Amino acid sequence: SAWRLHVSPEEGDVLLFLTGQQEVDTAVSLLTDRALAERPRRRLLALPLYGSLSHAAQMRAFAPPPPGARKVIVATSIAETSVTIDGVVFVVDCGWTKQRQQNPSTLHEALVVVPESRANARQRAGRAGRVRPGACYVLMTEASYHGLPAHNPPEMQRCSLAAVTLQLKALGIQNVLRFDFLSPPPPESLSRALELLFALGALTEAGELTQPIGDRMARLPLEPQLAAMLLAAEEEACVEEAAAVAALLSVQSVFTVSRAKELEAARAPFAVYEGDSVTLLNVHRRFLRQLKRHGSARAGSWCRRHRLNERVLERCSHVKAQLLRQLARRSCCASSRGWESHLAARRSGQTSVGRPAPTACGARSCAATSCRPRRSSRGASTRRPTPAPPSPSTPTRPSGGRRPSGSSSTRRPSRRRRSTCSPPPRSRGSGSPSSRAHRTSSRL
Repeated sequence: SAWRLHVSPEEGDVLLFLTGQQEVDTAVSLLTDRALAERPRRRLLALPLYGSLSHAAQMRAFAPPPPGARKVIVATSIAETSVTIDGVVFVVDCGWTKQRQQNPSTLHEALVVVPESRANARQRAGRAGRVRPGACYVLMTEASYHGLPAHNPPEMQRCSLAAVTLQLKALGIQNVLRFDFLSPPPPESLSRALELLFALGALTEAGELTQPIGDRMARLPLEPQLAAMLLAAEEEACVEEAAAVAALLSVQSVFTVSRAKELEAARAPFAVYEGDSVTLLNVHRRFLRQLKRHGSARAGSWCRRHRLNERVLERCSHVKAQLLRQLARRSCCASSRGWESHLAARRSGQTSVGRPAPTACGARSCAATSCRPRRSSRGASTRRPTPAPPSPSTPTRPSGGRRPSGSSSTRRPSRRRRSTCSPPPRSRGSGSPSSRAHRTSSRL
């Protein structure tokens, strides 16, 4: 249909609606190859338009075509609302759309291709003739069109309700099964959501919000599974990495290609055997390294060379920083390196020998004012007590000499490195004039 409109003598650009990114890229390639093979009288300019495109590639769809050319814009439902493309006279509607749906029995959520509603069809037809009279071609029979549903079902009735249920519990709603929803969801979806929250540790057997895990999960702007992962990362000393993975999994794909072979080639420089999450983490780390070393201009060219979406990666950095700030407000430190030797000791309630006591966040050193040394199981602080100042009758040990012969034979405890969370050591007295002379002679 789009090709027939292109070779017709009528003026105006064409907007073609398809279901997803892969279908859009395939249609753009087919139209471009056919134009090169048949060489029509008018030049064809086929342009894609979907959410994961870079900003510059999206703006090409809104720019006027060159003289003597017709623009054919192949788009997903992103061009359905709040978008006006000047010059579009014809709209071709495939009659299908993608919706996010969940299988209540498996809790698996995916994008499913379903027939569009009549409301969607009217919305797409309204994209034609915004500046001049136009036409819309819906690729279905009239009987099929009248058999379409009037509206799409709300997300409350087709998506996961775990996040909604967790927020209701945080607001004090005890029985969510009897809550008066505007669009009541299926009871089995609510039951599955409660079971999932209980498995994640956010709810008790009685359906109450657990403290502090459930309360903290409800305060994080993430899906419950990702929030539980982020809280568990605190115990495994990898909060920064977990926050980056949660941000990467919360946004759209960081790759700008959707075909299987092109996507595999784009992922190859970052792929590892540990899984897709670590692969995405490698992408984010290398992007930040390019941004720090060479600036935004060079980082953008690096993203285009590796088929990456620069805007999505920048958004991931902002989401990661937001998550770390929220964790810091809960007296949680984002440090994830250098205290692996403290992890087992912290779980057993002991302190490793020769190391400072872990702070409230578990890190070796933390600049947060809310962090205080953890206490042992007996209630005593693990911080070494500061010795009392010596009395005038007590002889002072010279700083640089040996132990006086008349002193006690008690062995001096080993010195520890001072943590930034611990108070500075007490300054030693300068000693008597004889001790200063002894210190000078020992240095000589």
